[in-house]
Amino acid sequence: MRILYFEGVGNPFSSEVVGDLRNYRIRTAFSNLDGIAYYVELSATPRYKKNSYKEIKDQARALSVPHLYKIGDVVEGLKQCHEVERNFDKIYKLDYTKASITEWINEVVNCQFDSVEVLDEFYGYDVYRERDKYDLIDNFDVNHELASRRREAYRKIDDMYKKALNERFTVITLREMDENSITIRCHASEEALRRSGLPRFTTIAV
Repeated sequence: MRILYFEGVGNPFSSEVVGDLRNYRIRTAFSNLDGIAYYVELSATPRYKKNSYKEIKDQARALSVPHLYKIGDVVEGLKQCHEVERNFDKIYKLDYTKASITEWINEVVNCQFDSVEVLDEFYGYDVYRERDKYDLIDNFDVNHELASRRREAYRKIDDMYKKALNERFTVITLREMDENSITIRCHASEEALRRSGLPRFTTIAV
């Protein structure tokens, strides 16, 4: 099965009504069947009732395509990109779902993907990993098992910090990770950390 993977860069969501991508904004860089590299950024946009500003809540959000362009060569230190013309009225009629996005990309960019999926931060995929260079998903090792171990390690340390600090919501963020460990940073006050005995930074094996 040929899957086009995206980096999730927006807020996550869980509602099936919004869509099945679980993230409001996604992006990726990839090659089509002709070997041409593209960058695409997609987002979910609300639908409104006709002649009204009232949002329609009981159907998937509409697809929005803020960016779609061919990735060219670097000229004088700058990456040359060529915006691809697109029909925004037609796009707005599409749902922000895996099926709609897959069909649209295959048609517009000349691809044969079977589906699309979104990678969370535990995969480590970053389109803009290096300045003036796009990290094509074609060259990225999508390691589901490693991402799962990182996610579980993060969950455990998140629970530990919340319990020790008596916090309902998370107070940590992911800072670094490799194949063997993840490092988090806690955003609680110095006083709260002192009372709990927890460090500002913690590294845990995965």
